[in-house]
Amino acid sequence: MIKELVYRNRSCRRFQEQRRLTKEDLLGLVDLARCTASHRNAQELRFCLVWEKEQCDKVFPLMVFASALGPEGQPREGQRPAAYIAVLGESKSQNYLWADAGLACQSILLGAAEQGLLGCIFGSVKREQIRPVLGLTEADPPVLLVIALGFPDEDFVIEEGALEGSRDYWREGRTHHVPKLALSDIVLERKGE
Repeated sequence: MIKELVYRNRSCRRFQEQRRLTKEDLLGLVDLARCTASHRNAQELRFCLVWEKEQCDKVFPLMVFASALGPEGQPREGQRPAAYIAVLGESKSQNYLWADAGLACQSILLGAAEQGLLGCIFGSVKREQIRPVLGLTEADPPVLLVIALGFPDEDFVIEEGALEGSRDYWREGRTHHVPKLALSDIVLERKGE
């Protein structure tokens, strides 16, 4: 089951915008992040949920979508995310905080994939501009990442053997092609002394 979810969990950037998500949908996904491991069990991450269309419309222009595709990567009207989860955090041990954020995001996205949803983690966010849209105050931690979510409106193909060529993804019609290295290319078989 986990292998199927990992293979299905692609970074989706085009959604069926009319199929909305609810606060309860997002709370269920954040609950998976809540129970995910964190360094020293510090639980320093916080989450801000966006599901109402009006607020989603304000968040959308503050994200940079699929920069490798240029203008083609930008979702059109009707293909924008149906919801967002902003991941917030601040810590003295920033490296661990980023590891925690990655673990939490993966738990959220695997939970989404199990429900037929897909998402995309955004590091390219206009962080200062998004804070008032999310209703954050100076007392709230910084925005680390934002996850866009919804029902997919594109198909995905994993392209094997990306070692020789470019690892940039590309589109053909509504199909998003994702090059991946072969397993034999990423496992280093070395003998120690």
